[in-house]
Amino acid sequence: MLTAGHCGSGAWKQGGATFGTTSKISFGGRTDEQVLPVTSNAARIFSDPTSTSRRVSSVATSDPIGTLLCTDGYTDREVCNVKVMAIGQVVTYNGATVTGLVQAKQTQGKKAFSPGDSGGPVGATSGSDVIAAYGMIEAYADSTFSLGWYMPARFIQQDMGVKVKTG
Repeated sequence: MLTAGHCGSGAWKQGGATFGTTSKISFGGRTDEQVLPVTSNAARIFSDPTSTSRRVSSVATSDPIGTLLCTDGYTDREVCNVKVMAIGQVVTYNGATVTGLVQAKQTQGKKAFSPGDSGGPVGATSGSDVIAAYGMIEAYADSTFSLGWYMPARFIQQDMGVKVKTG
């Protein structure tokens, strides 16, 4: 399992039960990620945050400007109509500078990058139970929380030595 590196590290719990412990973490440069080995993993993500399970069909190989995506974080839950605005962004937050980020904006003024959403998935879906993995939420840019950044999934795979499971 993956989450943002700036979120801390150690044993991660849900409902009082530990589900994973950080095995690799990096924050700064082209990384803001950590890996938590878990005993069960499938080619699925939960959205909103656990009411829907979507099958991960693929990992995006680029982030075309104008692409509409969905973000899904602990705070904002699933929010779609998030438009890719710029690629190759360099952003400083939480005391580190991170490169290679993609800037995106929720087109209907809804919150999509609130504090607590970091580490959540970013993907493209047609409203079905299938999603293409695009990346992971990293940071927000303004007080409306509708503008923010994500790390492309292909960079996470390269930098952390993991493979996003598809099926």
